[in-house]
Amino acid sequence: MLLLSVFIGFHGVDVLADEGTTDNEIRGSVDIFSNETNVSDVMNVNEIVSDLSTREGISLEEAKEILFPGGNISLLNDSTKAATYRTITSNLPNSVGSVFYYCETSESGLFHAIQKVLHAGYNSGNKIYSGLFFYNLADPNRIDYILNGHLYNTGSTTISGGGEISVGESETISVGISNTSDYYAPLYVSDSTNF
Repeated sequence: MLLLSVFIGFHGVDVLADEGTTDNEIRGSVDIFSNETNVSDVMNVNEIVSDLSTREGISLEEAKEILFPGGNISLLNDSTKAATYRTITSNLPNSVGSVFYYCETSESGLFHAIQKVLHAGYNSGNKIYSGLFFYNLADPNRIDYILNGHLYNTGSTTISGGGEISVGESETISVGISNTSDYYAPLYVSDSTNF
């Protein structure tokens, strides 16, 4: 197989192409700037915990601890009646998965803003990702992110870092891989998710 890298400006994704495919055929069939963003309806504490539990295949208790470390959900429900939550998911170009964010938001009529990113992640579809996932809440309506690593067909991963951020803050998730020799392709994406 021939590996073709596509980098334009500050946005980029490595693309795997079959041998014999020309550069113009790749550019003609791939829109490297297309990333569809989906924003959920407004959720309460219990709904966002349930959503994370379902998405990551973990218990409700584990999801609560990820989103609200050390927090008592019943007290959180009582003391922050105005708090609202949403998930934001951006599908990446070239069918290399999606990034997702669990956010605390403020909502007032047509106005909405991200107060905090409680949890973030990258879903690499049927591949295994190893590398870094950097995310920054640049302003109340934009999350900048960078994925810089490699995709594998098989492997076991360990994850460290990440966590809650407020406006102007950033975090990095490090994903390590073991038990693999089944390399697929490099991956680099630098983009923004808009709310």
